[in-house]
Parts: sequence; C-alpha cells; structure tokens
Amino acid sequence: MGSDYCWISISFGTLMPLAIPEHTGQPEDVLLGRKVLGALSRTEPAESVQCDCVVELAPGKLYELTGESNSGKSVVVQDVLISCLLRGHAAVIVDCDYRLDVLGLLEKIRELCNAELLLTVVDISRARNLSTSFSKSMLRRLTIQKCANLTELQLFVGFRLPQLLLSEPVSVVAIDSLTSFYWHERYATPNVLDAYSTLWQRIASLAKQFGVTAISTMQNLFRQQASPFTNDRPFLRPAGLDVTAALVKNLGQGKFALEFADRTDVYQMNVGQLARVSTCVKAK
Repeated sequence: MGSDYCWISISFGTLMPLAIPEHTGQPEDVLLGRKVLGALSRTEPAESVQCDCVVELAPGKLYELTGESNSGKSVVVQDVLISCLLRGHAAVIVDCDYRLDVLGLLEKIRELCNAELLLTVVDISRARNLSTSFSKSMLRRLTIQKCANLTELQLFVGFRLPQLLLSEPVSVVAIDSLTSFYWHERYATPNVLDAYSTLWQRIASLAKQFGVTAISTMQNLFRQQASPFTNDRPFLRPAGLDVTAALVKNLGQGKFALEFADRTDVYQMNVGQLARVSTCVKAK
C-alpha cells in the first residue's frame, strides 16, 4: 500500500499499560508485551493551529442547537470538533441517529490539514509529510461513540464518558441528535422525561467537573418553550440549567445562521471551515 494510506481505529478508550512486577527470569514474550504496551500508552505532544470557532469553548459551557431537518446542526457541530482538534485538544462526539458520515469527517480533516499546512509551509513535499502527521495526531484525539438506544446513551454518559474525560485532554463533548430516541422510548421506557432530565444534569455536572464545553443538537420540536404540553417548561431538560440555546438555519450557498437570544451570527463555509461574515445584535 502507498504512503497515503493508514489504519484508522475508532475506539472507546485509551490502552493503559499493565502493571507487571519486575523479577528475574521473565519470559521473553512478557518483556516484549511490556514494551508494546508502554509504547502504545505514550502520547505525543499535540500540535496546534490558530483558528476561530463557531461557539465559545469555555469550561462548563452548555449549548443546545435546534433547527429543522437539514438545517446544518451537524455541520456546525463537526466544525466545532475540527476547530477543537486543530487547537491540539481532544474531542468526543456521540452519534445518536447513525447519520454521522465518519469517512466524510475524516476526509474533511485530511483536506483541512493540507490547506492549513500549505498556507504555512513553503516546501510542498515537506507540507505533505507534515499534513499526514498532523492529521493522524488529530484523529488520535477524536473519539466517536455510536448509540442505538437510550440505554446505550445513558451507559456511555454515566460510565464511559467520565473515563475518557479522566484520561484525555477533552475540550468538547458533542451529542448529535440527543432526542432521536424519544419517539421510540416514550411508551416503552417508564419516566422517559425524567431519564432525559437526568441525562442533561449528568452532562452539566461532567462539563463543570472537567471544564469541557458540551453541545447537544435537538429536533426543532424540542427547542426551549416548545413543549407539546401547556406550560413553559423546556422539554426534556431541567428548566434551571444554564444552557445557551441557538436556532440553526441553512441559508443556502454554504451559509448558515445561528440565532442566539441576543444576536444572530451568519457563517460562510470557507476552505472546509465556517467563518463568521456578519453579526446582528437584537434590540432589547
């Protein structure tokens, strides 16, 4: 195989070295295993590239992105993840509707690395070598988790995610289509509303404890104060949580709008990333 190809592993954690006591007469395969596990557990210094980000990567910040189907919610989330990886941090994305194009995301990262490094390195051949190393280092810091039902999501958020946050320098945790299981679980799962409320509280607690930015995308029906019931309580999440809500709209021709409570930001897709082109502050 040519040098442009490499093995890509999407795993659920970091392989940790085993504590094998040192003593004389160890079998040769045990010594070799110690060396292999030690090499796998070593992490290389993370490279970084200066870049803008659609949302503020602030410790403990919670975002709720809503919008119609194909409005660009997943595009915005992936842009945030890539911005985080470019800065040398780790990121976690949870795919709840199995619509995440993993190969497309990996190809976008590779192309973006080529574009970034061609701008900063004059020597083309050197740029290609650097881009391969840079993109691989980005992929090593990306964790992709797919959940097929609400139980799997609860288990990941409750047990596996804290382990990842302890072992990796994660800056962003994104849950794409958090509400996708509601329609299947609303009658089969007792107290499904409480289950979603507990999920939100757990995510908020982890974001605060580990200083990460948490983002969830939701169908437009579940946006703030869009409950199907006759009250103003935000649907599927506790009303008291400090959540920054934004409505995502696809304006066409590679443009997307994020409508916050106090402003509307318009972004244009440029060289594989979203760049802000305008901001309209809403009158109070």
